[in-house]
Amino acid sequence: MKPNIFEYRRYTPEDFFSLSLAYIATTFPSIGQNLIQRIAVLAGKPRMFFGSFESCTFVGQVFPEAHIASRPDLEITCSKRTIYFENKLETPMSFDQMRRHAGLTGRNPNCKLIFVSNIQHQNAALRSLRGYLHPRGADHYLWVDLLPAFESHFKKKSLGANILGDFKTALKANGMIGRTINDAKGSLYTRHSEAEDLALKQLGGVLKELGYKVAKKSAHEDTLRVYPSTYGQYPLLNSRFKATEAHLDEDWDKECLELSVWSKGKSNGLYRYLGYLESFRSTKDCAFLRLEEPWFLRDYRIHLCGWFVMPLRFLGHGPNVKIDFTGLTESLRRILFFLRKAPHFPQLRNRPYPPD
Repeated sequence: MKPNIFEYRRYTPEDFFSLSLAYIATTFPSIGQNLIQRIAVLAGKPRMFFGSFESCTFVGQVFPEAHIASRPDLEITCSKRTIYFENKLETPMSFDQMRRHAGLTGRNPNCKLIFVSNIQHQNAALRSLRGYLHPRGADHYLWVDLLPAFESHFKKKSLGANILGDFKTALKANGMIGRTINDAKGSLYTRHSEAEDLALKQLGGVLKELGYKVAKKSAHEDTLRVYPSTYGQYPLLNSRFKATEAHLDEDWDKECLELSVWSKGKSNGLYRYLGYLESFRSTKDCAFLRLEEPWFLRDYRIHLCGWFVMPLRFLGHGPNVKIDFTGLTESLRRILFFLRKAPHFPQLRNRPYPPD
């Protein structure tokens, strides 16, 4: 499929991201060349193993006759070889799916199949697939491995720089940034990674010391359920570590701790509570960013009101980096005192099971 990200289609997030990647690589062939060279070098091959970049096509929705074989997400055509590219964001890997994809590469020695994910999967059987290419010392590529391919030297504020800047924001928003922390594998911004789980555990300890009520995190959740005063008493705060908050406010294009604020009730009390949240004095160290209209989560009959955001700072270098939780303490204390001083709104006293 010719890449055009401006066409309206009902894509899944992974398909839309794959189409966006095809658009970027085809619109800026130098980026496409960087990408194929990066793939080759990480696999221990010469930089020009694939030759020159020619095109990148989204083929994820192209089904061969009788569905005998399956199609990966992208087909990258180069002067020497073709790369079939299976892209995953946060979803599990299917070895059976990869084995079906290998039907495209096993018949042609000039075709290679790669698997790229946000999540580190351990599956040595992948290496047994004919035509399968993997990085040295790993069973598949991680998105953080490929990030250097998207560096460019476009003139600042040029059309190319603006388009690539938007794409890099999408990379961040999808967790594709290599922020590792001490004593944990994976990226801090990848859901259910060791790094995220460890950081949430550490954050939970800090919140409890400050006086927040923190529910025990279940294995399937990617956030903490936090209350200012009493378990189950709204507002509910959900915490997440984010690589950027540029989609909320351009001034917050930085690594952040985000606390989403959920409340419950009818519009009258809800808008009074929103008015109170907006009275929070935002600073460069802690801000409240509200939704124009509260977003209603029907299954739980609760509303998303907005987010408290705080910039993340780190201590140490290289593999010994740790989150500077001390630097977050004052902001978290400010939020706690602010929420506890809120006027009494009866709708905030209900206790439905909160969202994951």
